[in-house]
This record gives sequence, C-alpha cells and structure tokens, in this order.
Amino acid sequence: MEYGLLLAKAHISQQQIEAAGRVLSTLLVHHAGNLDVLTTYGKSLLDGPEEAKGLGLLLQALRIEVGDGSLAETVAIRAESKNLPDMQGEA
Repeated sequence: MEYGLLLAKAHISQQQIEAAGRVLSTLLVHHAGNLDVLTTYGKSLLDGPEEAKGLGLLLQALRIEVGDGSLAETVAIRAESKNLPDMQGEA
C-alpha cells in the first residue's frame, strides 16, 4: 500500500491526475477505510471535473477522522460553492 501511495503522489505532483486516480482506485478496493488513500484521492480531484467525487471521498475521510477541522472546513467551503447543501451540512 505504501508504494501505491507514493506512486499516486508522484503522479499528482506531475499533474497526472488520471494515472493517480487509477492507482488510488485500486488501493481503495483493498483499503476502503484508509484515511491517507481517501484524503489523497479526494484532494487530487478537487480542482477538476470530478470535484463532487473528491468531496465525497473527503467526506468519507471526515467520517473516520471526525475531529479534523481543516478537512471539515475544506469540504464545507467547497460543497457550499458547488451548491451541495447535504455535504456542507454533514461537514
């Protein structure tokens, strides 16, 4: 799993979001509740066409790490800007 995360982060740093997504999707199949995978994947999607999916992944991470105020703020602000009141409210 660690190798997969490193590979995905390398793809992200090179703006290869689709390649990172393939790696992270595979990791999620085997490690569905992993906080690092959820946040890395979610954050990588925030500035692209799959922002809503990214917010959903971050919301899943927030359910695991309930006390993460920074993550909650990110989700709430992005959800508000996308007019997603349910996500905003949960965050």
